[in-house]
Amino acid sequence: MVRTVNEHDYAQRRNAILDVVSRLMYSKGYEQMTIQDIVDDLQISKGAFYHYFDSKQAAFSALLERMGQELDQHLLPIVQDPALPALEKLQCFFAALAGWKYERLEILLAVTRIWYSDDNAIIRSQLCRARVKRLAPQLAALIQEGCQQGVLLTDYPEQMGEVVVSLILDLNDAVAEILLSGDRGSGSVPRLERTIAAYTQTLLRTLGAPSGSLQLVDTEYLGKWLIEP
Repeated sequence: MVRTVNEHDYAQRRNAILDVVSRLMYSKGYEQMTIQDIVDDLQISKGAFYHYFDSKQAAFSALLERMGQELDQHLLPIVQDPALPALEKLQCFFAALAGWKYERLEILLAVTRIWYSDDNAIIRSQLCRARVKRLAPQLAALIQEGCQQGVLLTDYPEQMGEVVVSLILDLNDAVAEILLSGDRGSGSVPRLERTIAAYTQTLLRTLGAPSGSLQLVDTEYLGKWLIEP
C-alpha cells in the first residue's frame, strides 16, 4: 500500500526544522551548529531530520530559499504595480527591504556579533550571493523603467541592479560595524546618519537620480536601534 503524505503536515514540520536552523545559525554560528543540535532542539531523531534534508547544507539552502520567498512577498507587488512611477517604486522597494529587517529587529540585534564573526564568513558570503541573485533582476527592472520615464540616467540599466544590491549589502556591513563598536549611545547616531547619507548620495549619483528623490534607509528608526538598551 502506497503511503500518502499530508502536504500541510509535511510543510509544517519542514518549516519547524528551518526555524531551528535559523535560530541556531545566528546563536551558535553555522560552523558550530550540528545536526545533533537541531534534532536535540526539536526532540526528534536524526532519521526524522534526514526525511526532510540530506545534510546541514541542504537545510541552509532551503532556509535561503524560504527567506527569498518571504522577501518576494514584500517586493514583487511593488515591482509589478503598473500605477506607481519608477522613483516611487524604488523608494517603496527600499522601504520594504528595511521593513522586512525591522520585523526581525530583536533577533538581528541579538545575533549581530555572532553573525559577523569569522566562523560565519563563508555563510555570510553565500547569503550575500543569494541576495544579489534574487534582488538584482527586480531592481534592474525598476531602473530600466526609470530610464524610460526619464527620471534616471545610466548607460547600464541592466547591470545597475547588481550594483545597487551590492551597495545595500555594503551599507548593511557599515551599520553592523557601528552596532558592534560598543558605543550604542546617542553619540553614534550622527555617525550612523553620515554613513547612510554617504551611501544614499552614492546611489543617487550612480543612478543619475534627482537629488533627494531616494532614501536608502529611514535614519529615525535606525537611530532607535542604537539608543535602545
